[in-house]
Amino acid sequence: MSMKPLPFFFCLLLPLLVTGTADAGGPGGMAISTSQPVSSIRGLVLDADTRIPLTGVSVVIAGSNPLIGTVSDENGAFHFHRLPVGRYDLNIY
Repeated sequence: MSMKPLPFFFCLLLPLLVTGTADAGGPGGMAISTSQPVSSIRGLVLDADTRIPLTGVSVVIAGSNPLIGTVSDENGAFHFHRLPVGRYDLNIY
């Protein structure tokens, strides 16, 4: 069974750039040096028509291997922590 992308309104907040963290382990086991800049991605998943927050929606970084993903909370919010600085495409299911 394949998952179909959901129609949604996606609100992405600006990534926050921080320098190094005490935790050298990144998402999905990616090795991140404490001197390497990291960022976060935060956003909301809302119904495209009603703008009601969607709970339990899978948000995945496209092309990540191993898979890096999270699930929207009861407010439709999601958050990726400690990502290497860069551009990311997200898939919503």
